Amino acid sequence: MAMAFQKWFLPFCSILLGASVSFGHRLNVPRIMLPYYATTAINFTLEAAEGCYRWRSLNPEFVSVQPIGSKPGRECSTRAVVTAVSTHPSQKTTVVYAEEEGSGLSLRCDVIVAKIVFIDIVTTTRILYLGDSPEEFEVRALDDKGNTFSSLEGLEFEWALLSDDTAPTVIDAKSILKFVTFQDSKYSALSHIAKFEAKDKQGDRILIEGLRAGSAKVETRLKAEVFQDVKPSVVRLIVIDHLMLNPSQDIYILVYCQVQFYVEKLRQGKVTGNEMATTNSYLTSVSYAMFSNLCHGNACRTDYFKQIASRYSGNHNSVLRLPGQTCFLGFMLESIAVLVSYVCELVVSGPPWVMFLVFGDQLIFLVSMGWYLFSVYYSSVQDPLKLPEIC
Repeated sequence: MAMAFQKWFLPFCSILLGASVSFGHRLNVPRIMLPYYATTAINFTLEAAEGCYRWRSLNPEFVSVQPIGSKPGRECSTRAVVTAVSTHPSQKTTVVYAEEEGSGLSLRCDVIVAKIVFIDIVTTTRILYLGDSPEEFEVRALDDKGNTFSSLEGLEFEWALLSDDTAPTVIDAKSILKFVTFQDSKYSALSHIAKFEAKDKQGDRILIEGLRAGSAKVETRLKAEVFQDVKPSVVRLIVIDHLMLNPSQDIYILVYCQVQFYVEKLRQGKVTGNEMATTNSYLTSVSYAMFSNLCHGNACRTDYFKQIASRYSGNHNSVLRLPGQTCFLGFMLESIAVLVSYVCELVVSGPPWVMFLVFGDQLIFLVSMGWYLFSVYYSSVQDPLKLPEIC
């Protein structure tokens, strides 16, 4: 009995132990792709968790590996620099192994060395706000199959500002955009970018800041002559003021009422407000939330009127530019449909006294709505010029 238990229990424990070791020991990436050594050797840092490792490359003539921060008296570390040393543009594949010193567990990372065929500027946004912090832009390189390289560390790039020839008015790009070094900003630069900036050179990352409203283009290219067949990458950036509308929420007003809006400008964390009082900047908010004050506990169907407003204007805070008669007739027909539906609902509900007890608030709404339609119609007959103001 005891022997049978040991034969079953010991292999089970070894499986659990192996699983726990494999889950704890791993590399930061299972596969990397690096450009071949054209002008500069490109590096990538591998990191291993849980333990101390000895590193080796299966093909040192293609890819070399150098441990970082080896412990005193031991030839192992948790980090290593992988470098592409192949000088031929044809694609090559090899493997870097990391063997844990204590357990003997071996981890592997596939390394691909290939040629850069395309470059692309990676953007988080292509709209910059005046007064905001500079935006970081990064270059991505791809091979002939569209695979992205893991690192461009060490490659020198040339960035330039171009005027936007597609804009109605062509303005000098340098008056719209500005390159900012990491040293002159609050951003922390990577080590290879800091080295480039110290030599007044540019790498695969850069900061751009907006100077004035407008649009301009940013271009980058690989500077080495060996990459002349790689086309530069160009992106179009737009610089605008950071404007906010106050109040910014949906506004529900009665017909003929007015609401004063303010445009707030945000720059460097400070808000300045300007009243929209000029003839070139105005906003009409049309939301037919009628008679909400006459109902008990906001029981009126204000959502219906909001749907009417959305149907005509697209949203509650948009500028409505429909002819007055078209808007008035549409609103009248919609309102009559509501009244008819209420009458039908009340008629089929039962005796009049039950109808009054159950639908008293709706009766108030019915009478109020009828009076409103009559007054609007009467006022439009007396003075037709007021009809467009309804919308």
